[in-house]
Amino acid sequence: MRIALIISGMLLLAGCAGPRETTETPAPAGVSIRDVEDFDAAAYPAEVAPPRIEVQHDVPEELLTGRADLKVAPGELRQVDGYRIQIFSSTDREAAEEARREAIAWWEIRKHDPEAPVDIVGEELPAYIVFIPPFYRVRIGDFTSREDAEIVLDYFREKFRDAWIVPDKVYVR
Repeated sequence: MRIALIISGMLLLAGCAGPRETTETPAPAGVSIRDVEDFDAAAYPAEVAPPRIEVQHDVPEELLTGRADLKVAPGELRQVDGYRIQIFSSTDREAAEEARREAIAWWEIRKHDPEAPVDIVGEELPAYIVFIPPFYRVRIGDFTSREDAEIVLDYFREKFRDAWIVPDKVYVR
């Protein structure tokens, strides 16, 4: 009984498979597609695209450029939406603290490199431990634009290969 079911199942599947190769009949010699095609595209004129519309808006420039630091008074410290680079994540707070210290020590040595993005990061590396249960995350930088974060990320990936950019609240002066 089992064998009969297996054989009938195989025959059923084989019947559903269809032909293995296409069977196109070649056109007779000397016959062109133009000789047999009767569709005339001229009866359907192409639609002309509407003209581009110039949009006037009153969106602040800092929102259009993605920069949050344009409205901060000199010397004022403000927390705004921005970006940081996450370099480490763990459920162990001590491991996160060690990774934070390691990042700061690495930056202290590397900031003297002519290629180092000191103008973006600053002389002292802003490094934070953010706890979002159940993980302690080590994040560096206070970037108001994603472009700045990407430049620094490229540099820091030399040491922290799994680093990536995350949106976060950042401090700007």
